Amino acid sequence: PSAKVTTQFGNFPAETLTVPPSLTVLSPNGGEEWQTDSTHRITWESVNTINPISVYLADVVTADTGSGPLYNIAIDLPPSTNFYDWIVPSDIPAGQYKVIVQSYVLGKYSFADKSDAPFQIVAPSITVISPNGGEQWIKGTTKEIVWLSPSLNGSNVQIQLWNSTKTQYWLICSACPTGNSGSHFWNIPTSFSAGSVVFQESGDYTIRIVSMNNISVLDDSDA
Repeated sequence: PSAKVTTQFGNFPAETLTVPPSLTVLSPNGGEEWQTDSTHRITWESVNTINPISVYLADVVTADTGSGPLYNIAIDLPPSTNFYDWIVPSDIPAGQYKVIVQSYVLGKYSFADKSDAPFQIVAPSITVISPNGGEQWIKGTTKEIVWLSPSLNGSNVQIQLWNSTKTQYWLICSACPTGNSGSHFWNIPTSFSAGSVVFQESGDYTIRIVSMNNISVLDDSDA
């Protein structure tokens, strides 16, 4: 016997189908944290889907009420597709979202599924904790450089020592591992020189920490 499949999103007429198709979002399905400018796989299960599939991002209110803006992730994928690797755009505001997967017949959305619960989109950031201005570090000693890096998801960072005029830097660590926070014990050399780069023996410096995945994500010590 035939069955009617009613859309779960929007006020579209249902199609009468002999074998009703279905879509089920598998990931993200609630609780995940995805960082902008990183790639994540959206996955779903489809049953008897013979029409193109489209994938959207919606904030929680839009996803749950069917009223509000949608972000296009992928439009008109082949019906046999069950995943899409999405690079989260940097201009997506941080917040809670759901993914909506839809298929349509004759241009009318006939069935859909969405994430069961919200997932989080976050923007990566780095904050230098120490040194952050006013410290006096002596050559030949060991000091700890400390930073916070929420949502870097394990990305390595580079630590640089900049001179007071911000015209030259000394590379302290080329690829330091980090999580939500990090630290690096630096054996301060007795002289600063690297090829043609020669630093003054004493004076004012700042620490810069840069994400290796996205060099626009960085922070300098305040002073």
